[in-house]
Amino acid sequence: MNDLFKKRRQAQLRLLMKYLRYVFNDHFTIVLFFLLGGFLFFYSQLLQTIDQKATQFVWLAGFFLLILFPFGHLATFAKPADQYFLLPQESAMLAYLKKSFWHSVFLPIGLLLAGVVLTGPLLILVGNFSVAELIGLFLSLVFLKMIDLLFQVRANYKKEPVSRWILPLVAVLLFASLWTMIWPLMAVALLIFVFLYQKTFSNIDSAQFKTASRPLFQWDYFTQQEQARQKKIWAFIALFTDVPEVSSKISRRKYLDFLLQWIPKNQSHTYLYLFARRFVRGNEYRSLFLSLTSLAVAMMAVFSNFYGVVILTALFLYLFGFQLLPLARQFDYMTMTQLYPVDNTLKIKNFQKLLGFILVLESLLLSLLSIWFLTIAQAGILFLFLLLESFLFTAGYAPVRLKKNLA
Repeated sequence: MNDLFKKRRQAQLRLLMKYLRYVFNDHFTIVLFFLLGGFLFFYSQLLQTIDQKATQFVWLAGFFLLILFPFGHLATFAKPADQYFLLPQESAMLAYLKKSFWHSVFLPIGLLLAGVVLTGPLLILVGNFSVAELIGLFLSLVFLKMIDLLFQVRANYKKEPVSRWILPLVAVLLFASLWTMIWPLMAVALLIFVFLYQKTFSNIDSAQFKTASRPLFQWDYFTQQEQARQKKIWAFIALFTDVPEVSSKISRRKYLDFLLQWIPKNQSHTYLYLFARRFVRGNEYRSLFLSLTSLAVAMMAVFSNFYGVVILTALFLYLFGFQLLPLARQFDYMTMTQLYPVDNTLKIKNFQKLLGFILVLESLLLSLLSIWFLTIAQAGILFLFLLLESFLFTAGYAPVRLKKNLA
């Protein structure tokens, strides 16, 4: 079973590395560097101007760490067929889950470390934390997360369900520790972890896991939880590139048919209708639109000055348009579209029309939302700037990119 886990882990890592090079492409990396640099600049300015008695920032740091806590689930790399082919190895599944547990610990530890390092200067300045107390806070969160993962391991045997009270409990302990001594929390978390770890894995080699009296392994739960975890990973990667592991879900959305009434029903607009219908019905494009727009508004609130908002909205508009380019190849797999008496040049022009229309709507929406952070005059200037960017992207960059991809 150890060899099986290693092989599946290596196969998963190879597959992830294959797709991550598309996620962290040149364009997205540039955007990340701009966002990171802007955030660090804003954060440094905040630390210089913040009142040391503004204890509400301690609560803000606590909420940020609490948001990071749920990230990282038990990674078992289970396959749907495991409940049939691995059934004779049921007695060895606890050893398999032990390997899975230790593998799953590294991601949340990295995230929690980044969270503590990021909030550390704020906690030192406002909360009067020492470096030792920050280390204690980090270790406390790590032990609590490992307890959460142990509950996920034990749920495969239905010793108890995955605890719904673990996150509220962590919230209470976390915020209590931010205002009192951190070391009692770390000691309690460590003791609970050691006790639960011994209780969970101490019987791997005992007789009860080799007899009929052993706890029944919940194969359906084992495979379903891993499928749900994998779905979240591939859904994120699907925002950047086509992923065969994700099957796109199409919704009828009849209430949006009025948006397609402006498209003429003739041969020269065949692909314009197809692309528009696909955009309206596809869930991934709705998620892309909502996520990028929400993130853009959140970053506007952080960089609430004119030049910062202009740079951010321009970057997000470019990123949104770039993620729409794969829509031009959505129907290439269909035999019937290959038989259409429509030239490929006309197909690109149809896609450009739709792309330009969507980017103009997004520019208008971002400009309207920016009124909360800018003056009306500045929002108008921002809209004109985004219109120019939409035109340059649609008429300049998109045709070159599409001809290269559709060649």
